[in-house]
Amino acid sequence: MLPFELTGIMKKKQKKKKSTYTRKKIIDEFTKLPISRQQKWQLRRAKEGRCVICGEPKATAWHCLKHAIANREWARKYSGSVRRNKTLTYKLASKVKKKKK
Repeated sequence: MLPFELTGIMKKKQKKKKSTYTRKKIIDEFTKLPISRQQKWQLRRAKEGRCVICGEPKATAWHCLKHAIANREWARKYSGSVRRNKTLTYKLASKVKKKKK
């Protein structure tokens, strides 16, 4: 027995109840692949025909026009390219400019 009858103060910790809320698991062809969840998310977006970054309709294989141009410019800077070749993104960008006028 404790000298000052501290039994009321020293109680056992009670276990917290686990919450029962869980998200519904997406089951498709990407579920069992040994890749990260971000990569699975990107593959799902690409399959839907949307940009893997922002979700807009895609203009190239992976990106919308905005992100395709950003990716092209990053690649040009990275490789030190000076020339501007007649690639798909230049053609699409010029069509968009003509439509806006």
